[in-house]
Amino acid sequence: EKLLEINGVGSVKIDKYGERFLQLLTQIKGDDFIENPPTITTAKKNHKTYQATLDLINENLSIEEISQIRNLAFTTILGHINKLTDDGELTDTIKQQLFSTVPVNEKVDKWIKQGLVSVGSVEEMQQYLSIFKQLNHNN
Repeated sequence: EKLLEINGVGSVKIDKYGERFLQLLTQIKGDDFIENPPTITTAKKNHKTYQATLDLINENLSIEEISQIRNLAFTTILGHINKLTDDGELTDTIKQQLFSTVPVNEKVDKWIKQGLVSVGSVEEMQQYLSIFKQLNHNN
C-alpha cells in the first residue's frame, strides 16, 4: 500500500514489480539499518515538482497551460492537484475550480461509469485497458 503512494507507481507496476522490489529491499537491508525516513506524505508535499505545479496554479494558469509549461502529462498535473489538496496546500474550492475546466466527453464518461459497475474499480479498469491496448497494439 505504501508503494502506491509513490508518484508514478500504480497498480500495474505494483502487480508486475512490487513483490520483487520488496524482496530486494529486504535482501539489501542490513542489521544496522535505521528505519526513520520522512513520511511519504511529507516527502511528496515538499517535493520540487509539486511546488512547481503549485507555483503555476498560484499564477492562475489552467491545467492545460501548466501541463504544457512543465512538459508533463495532463493526468500528472491532475495527480499533483489532488496531492496538493490532500496535503492542505490547495483548498477544495480551488481544486474544483481547476477541475471544472477539464473537458469531459459525456459519451466516454457514461461508458466508463458503466464499465466501473461491471469491473469494480478504476484500478481494475486500468489493468483491463492496458491489456486491451497491448492486445490491439497494431489496430
